[in-house]
Amino acid sequence: MSGYLAILSSMILPAAVFLLAEKKSRAAAGKGALLTACAILLFFMALRGENVGADTKQYTAAFEQIRAMNLGECLTGK
Repeated sequence: MSGYLAILSSMILPAAVFLLAEKKSRAAAGKGALLTACAILLFFMALRGENVGADTKQYTAAFEQIRAMNLGECLTGK
């Protein structure tokens, strides 16, 4: 939960920069805020571990099972 709070709090800064910008420079501030927000999300995605999440083990098992099937079995559901 603390990770989500860190993401939320770090997203407030780019939003504040955009909202507090003057009308003339709002387009440039918007681009900067968007780039900053994307960089923050990429940073937190890179920190995320492979086994993070409640369903990760089930998803991994399902994808391993699909990978072991041939294409015909995947498409027909047999």
